[in-house]
Amino acid sequence: MKLNLGCGLNKTEGFVNCDSDEVVKPDKLFDFTERFPFDDNSVDEVYTSHTLEHIPQELLVNKTLPEIWRVCKNEAKIKIIVPYLDAQPVLNHYVRFHEDTFNNWCKECYKSSDTFPFKFSFHTEKVVLGKSKWWGWIHSLLSLRMWKGLWRHLVDEIRVELRVKK
Repeated sequence: MKLNLGCGLNKTEGFVNCDSDEVVKPDKLFDFTERFPFDDNSVDEVYTSHTLEHIPQELLVNKTLPEIWRVCKNEAKIKIIVPYLDAQPVLNHYVRFHEDTFNNWCKECYKSSDTFPFKFSFHTEKVVLGKSKWWGWIHSLLSLRMWKGLWRHLVDEIRVELRVKK
């Protein structure tokens, strides 16, 4: 089973398209800060685009991410797309993501597994910084990593691939 969390009007064939807004008529309607309506270890892949930043940080790390971990099989693939820091400032963006955010969710990468603060663990497989539509051309002059520190809006989103670790 594959989940598309926060599908909105962008439904993906082959996925169970999930949303918390009944207007978009998802396959599964539920609140992502509550228990997910799926069995433990039943999901092979999760895709979510521009959804996680709309969940308050405390709920994200204490409810949503543990639920994603619970329903996923070990080694399940998770693909996440989120805005980079405040490149897309919107009032209901509660979490600011950067390329190191996701390494904090990995128990084996943490300084001491005895003090790992989360009930889930994801290993970061890939992080890609997405170029801004308007300013991405500057990337051709210097590497994106060099420019992003100088001009934050050159990078507008992050695309991440994680693996579930149980």
